[in-house]
Amino acid sequence: MKQQKGFTLIELLVVIAIIGVMAALVIVNLSSANKKSRDARRKADLAEVKTALELYYDDNLRYPAATGNFETVLTSGLTPTYIKTMPADPRNTGTMIYTYTGDSNSYTLNAYLENTSVNYSVFSSN
Repeated sequence: MKQQKGFTLIELLVVIAIIGVMAALVIVNLSSANKKSRDARRKADLAEVKTALELYYDDNLRYPAATGNFETVLTSGLTPTYIKTMPADPRNTGTMIYTYTGDSNSYTLNAYLENTSVNYSVFSSN
């Protein structure tokens, strides 16, 4: 009797299952890395706006008094003198925005972090 060379159906199914599991693990890890990357960008954006606000305070002896999406409420007071352009959320979906709450003496900047599902806040130096 002649023996044929090749793989059995069971061997092929096992290999396909292993490849599927490995692909799923890679996709999950990439998704997590993307979230961490966007969160790092959000923190850097808030630090950049904090620097601009402190420069504004040094010149005006007060912070802008406003509340809301900081791209909307701070753009006219800070750009282009203190910051070239106001940063926008890396996802740019409109659902995750940066917020500013402030009066002449203090402020709080907030951003929602995807990876930890919490708000990240930066406060005035004064």
